[in-house]
Amino acid sequence: MRYITILAATLLVGCSSKSAPVAVATPTDPNAIEVIERLNRDTERIGKVEGLSCETGWREVQEGKYEIALAEAKIAAAALGADGIAEVKVAGPKSAFSCATRGGVRVSAVAYKNRSF
Repeated sequence: MRYITILAATLLVGCSSKSAPVAVATPTDPNAIEVIERLNRDTERIGKVEGLSCETGWREVQEGKYEIALAEAKIAAAALGADGIAEVKVAGPKSAFSCATRGGVRVSAVAYKNRSF
């Protein structure tokens, strides 16, 4: 009985955990996200974001893939509470599985927040 008590106490202590408080940013409007070339001293990097636009096979729809991928990146930045994105890079999908073996456009950028002095 003594061993069961020790085992139970050990399991209970081992299962308890402390989690660090997580700062939750207030989302911003994706339409208000600015695009700048580089971060400057008035901006603070808050994360990296990506947007993906896959080809559909229709020529009429394939135009504008960049704009769709950029809009997805802006939505991701807005969810972080960003004021804008910078250092925008355009490439193909990371893998063939990203777009189900079709081509596409991937936009990656740095989300930033304006510093208030």
